[in-house]
Amino acid sequence: MVAEVDGDFQRPVTIDVPVSLTLEQTTAASQVAPPIRQDLEQLRMEWQQTGDANSLPRELRMLADYTRQAMLANLDAYLQAGVPPQTLSWRIGVPESADGHFPVRLTAEGEAPVEFPLVFGRSRPPAPELIHGETGLVRGLKVVYPRPLQRRVFWAPLALVGGPAWDLGWLTVYVLSYIAVMVAAKRLLRVP
Repeated sequence: MVAEVDGDFQRPVTIDVPVSLTLEQTTAASQVAPPIRQDLEQLRMEWQQTGDANSLPRELRMLADYTRQAMLANLDAYLQAGVPPQTLSWRIGVPESADGHFPVRLTAEGEAPVEFPLVFGRSRPPAPELIHGETGLVRGLKVVYPRPLQRRVFWAPLALVGGPAWDLGWLTVYVLSYIAVMVAAKRLLRVP
């Protein structure tokens, strides 16, 4: 589960999962986006202080001042445009026997909670994997389902007659078909 929150939002965002699902131990239920604006403001204050460039030759002092002013202008423009949305993620443990609709709630402190379904198994139609928020501090939610552990088989002709389930793959089928068509065309056209 991935939530995209406003870049300046510095309060906890909490996920609540049903009892039948578990939140993995590596993931905290409540998370806070990194304090990017505060760190950049502190960096700007450090850059605004004049350094120990007085011992340098005049040309290098001018270059250092020019570079510092350019970096400050870029940083000010970035901060004025706003910190881009940040992502918070949670790993949810799902039992293999899970089948059905599981409501999950995401709560950002000071905002109305957002409920969204997690759907597993074949008894229900799939739920949307991407949920966009038009307003509010939670800009979007994305559910990332794990890929099936089962390997996809392109074509295993021997398995149909009880033999080993060797997957020939699309490239093998293509090459064998190409050779068969080429040999048949050669015989039909009587090319030596």
